[in-house]
Parts: sequence; C-alpha cells; structure tokens
Amino acid sequence: MLLPNSPAEWNVEFFNIAFSANIDSQKFSPEKILEIVKKIEKNLGRKEREKWSPREIDIDILAIGNLRINLGKKLTIPHPGMLERDFFIQTVREIEPGFSFLNPNPSWD
Repeated sequence: MLLPNSPAEWNVEFFNIAFSANIDSQKFSPEKILEIVKKIEKNLGRKEREKWSPREIDIDILAIGNLRINLGKKLTIPHPGMLERDFFIQTVREIEPGFSFLNPNPSWD
C-alpha cells in the first residue's frame, strides 16, 4: 500500500506478517510488545527509512484484546487503519475468527 504520488520505485514486495498470541498483559505492556516487534523487524533486516518507503518487513500491532491506547505516532491500539484496509480485516478473520470488529475505536463511529 503506497501513498498517492509515491515514487514508482517504492512499489516493491516486502515480508508482511500477521499472528495471534495470548499475551500476559501484566508481564508485557503494549510498549514492551512494540519494542519486541521492532527488535524482530530489525533482526530480519529492516532499516529505518521514511514512512511508506520500501521496507524489508512490516509487522503491525492491530489489536491487543479490548485494549485501547493512544501514544500518538508511537503506538495506537487498535490500529487506526484496521477497518480501512481489507487485507487487515481478511487476515484477522483468518487467524482470529471470533474477533469482533464492532466499534474497536470510538472515533470510528
């Protein structure tokens, strides 16, 4: 997914992953989960670049149970684009069939 008017050379394939896990929220805060995700991306070769530019891997945190958190550009849960991207919805339905998409974020009403 590219922004309109992005350079043509940005349209390259990259590894995108989705998974579901039971995480002990008392042991792992959302910030700690983000730290782990960023470390995985780095270990798989992701370099820091301009937003939306080509990347080697992209791991998004879509939801953590019913948690709602907004740390600005750092982390927002549920993912603010989750209901706007069909591939997110399709993937979540495949890996977490019982997940409710009903009003995951009050601002989406």
